[in-house]
Amino acid sequence: MSTQSTQVAETIHPELAAMDIRVEEEAQAYKARYALAVARVALGWTFLWAFLDKTFGLGFATERTDAWVNGGSPTYGFLNFATEGKVFHDFFAGLAGPAADWLFMAGLVGVSPSPWASGCASPPRPVR
Repeated sequence: MSTQSTQVAETIHPELAAMDIRVEEEAQAYKARYALAVARVALGWTFLWAFLDKTFGLGFATERTDAWVNGGSPTYGFLNFATEGKVFHDFFAGLAGPAADWLFMAGLVGVSPSPWASGCASPPRPVR
């Protein structure tokens, strides 16, 4: 690090000069933290959207008539048709029912805020 850039770092960011971290590296870390925060929000929204779509049939992957609130089963299609011709088809087809529906939907709504909660543990810090 040159003398001039060291003086600039000490003037603008004295805490960075004490840690011997370049200002450019801190700026890159700052951008990476924001990118990860956006990824956490997007991941959480993906699971929340799946829950809302399966519950109310918003028309994306689940039609309104197949919605959980209209008597549809969010697990029936996967447990019966995705395992067709496989070794454990009868086992998985037997799992399809209200208990599996409740567990699946509880899992979706339970997992959706977890990426957001991890972001609360270490929010992005602004460069001072």
